[in-house]
Amino acid sequence: MKNFIQRVNHYFLERYPLLWNTRLYWMLFSCALVHGCFYLFGYHTFRNAALFKQYNAPELFIENGALLFSIVISVLILVVWLLVLFRNNAFKNFYPTRKRQLFGSFFIYFLVFVVATTFYISYIAGYKQFVGQHYPASWLKTKREQANLAAAFLPFSLDAYTINNKRYPAPFDTLYCETNERNINFSKPYLTRDNDEYQFYSVEKKVIRQVDATAADEKEINRAPLTDSLLTVYYKEAVVDVSGLVNTEPSFYNYSRLNFGGDGIGYPDEETPVYQEGDRRKAMNKKVHDLLQRNHPGEIKKLLENFLEFAREFKISTNLTAEKWLKLMYHPTDFKVTYFISNSSVEALSPNPQGAEMDVAAVADATPVGNGRDNDPYYLKHKMNYCFDAYDLNRLFTGMENVLDFSVFDVIIYVAIWVAFALACLLFAFRITNLRLLLFSGITAAVIGILIALLVLVLGLANGRQGEKTIAYLVFAVGTMILLGSVSVFRFRRKSIQGILINISLVGIVPYFLLILLIISLHQRDYPPGGGYEAHPTILEVLGVYWNYVLLALGFLFMMLYTAVIRRWRALPER
Repeated sequence: MKNFIQRVNHYFLERYPLLWNTRLYWMLFSCALVHGCFYLFGYHTFRNAALFKQYNAPELFIENGALLFSIVISVLILVVWLLVLFRNNAFKNFYPTRKRQLFGSFFIYFLVFVVATTFYISYIAGYKQFVGQHYPASWLKTKREQANLAAAFLPFSLDAYTINNKRYPAPFDTLYCETNERNINFSKPYLTRDNDEYQFYSVEKKVIRQVDATAADEKEINRAPLTDSLLTVYYKEAVVDVSGLVNTEPSFYNYSRLNFGGDGIGYPDEETPVYQEGDRRKAMNKKVHDLLQRNHPGEIKKLLENFLEFAREFKISTNLTAEKWLKLMYHPTDFKVTYFISNSSVEALSPNPQGAEMDVAAVADATPVGNGRDNDPYYLKHKMNYCFDAYDLNRLFTGMENVLDFSVFDVIIYVAIWVAFALACLLFAFRITNLRLLLFSGITAAVIGILIALLVLVLGLANGRQGEKTIAYLVFAVGTMILLGSVSVFRFRRKSIQGILINISLVGIVPYFLLILLIISLHQRDYPPGGGYEAHPTILEVLGVYWNYVLLALGFLFMMLYTAVIRRWRALPER
């Protein structure tokens, strides 16, 4: 093995001295092996399906130590590499070094830092590959739809089955139901159930400009953004008499919620609009209505069996069986809701002396007590000792969806690139100068930053949009002077001063380019909006995430051109 390594090193020393000096080939080989191990590690992570139930499944590599372990491995690999790298420095020893070799060194440093600090990305790619193979998006969509339909027969709350939830068939698909007693016109037709009132209205909508929007009046139902400058506002129009079309008894026909990936686990979501065209709840209500209208016990039982089988596969706690469940819900005359169950695990379910086998008749004899929605007499009368942990199932769906939707190209890849670029700049600056000049460069940059901050505070420059421009131009002017000083526009008596400016320029060139884009954006914001009352997009908004690649390309271009400045500085006599 030792002879093999020596032969490989000798081969690259004779033919590719830059690769030999940086040991790039060994770094790429070793990092590829580590990346493969992290990929396999990630691939097998979600074989334990319980991990999907964690809300932060995409960031699981932080909690299970994979990120910390990858950092440790990265540090060990880089320390060994740097020890080998620091043995030779042809540039400092006045060995003939071309500009292409200098830039090649910087690019190799960047490449090494990228491959040696991104093992966690391979871990993420591994578990995304596993999830994509075993639980693809199409499978997840189908299972979610099946679960939402079966969840219509998991009555956790009376609220989900009252008449105000009805969205289908016509005319309920276009009506709004008012349940607030203060807003009901009792001189016109309305429905009642115990202490609740329901009044249906036709709906009118208007499109207005956001700048013309005023406070909501008593007839307004909801408002939704249409564009960046326009709003759609819905109003109650006229009372509609539906007394001959429906009764107010709680019924499965009224169910229109989406428990999983919709508007809450059996309870209303405060952020869910009370009315909106094209509401997903209309489609859900239609599915339930059509299923009940077909009235095929076998079809309904199959739905419940498949749902419970899926729940058992992923260890969702419940004491329901398909036979018991069908017996509870199947009332083909009107599909009235005659039972309520708990949204909890079996372990959390309070013990009942009659046990889980208690039937509908036994529960019907219970004495109703209390008041309020959860203490509604009808709810208490029909509350049963069955349970299904819908919270756990929703966490499962959410976790799977988060893993499938998570992409390293959202944030992580850009962080990895810029960390590698910054480390490459620091290492390159150290390799062309020395540790003393690098430390003085950091101190100088810090002092300049403090002086700029003091100047801003003393002169009170940070005020409004104009203050932002003033500060940006001040920093731009200082950065330009440093850059010009590094290329010998200004003559310095000491070589070390120019070396400090070169180091600051190398490390700060990308922030300098970003500052230029920011200044352009600040000026673009001053342009008046267009005819559609929408502000003109700035250059940063136009570029979007691609500004990362633009700045990266500019950074490499600068390094390529700047090598001529570095070589001229190195040729200067020591003073």
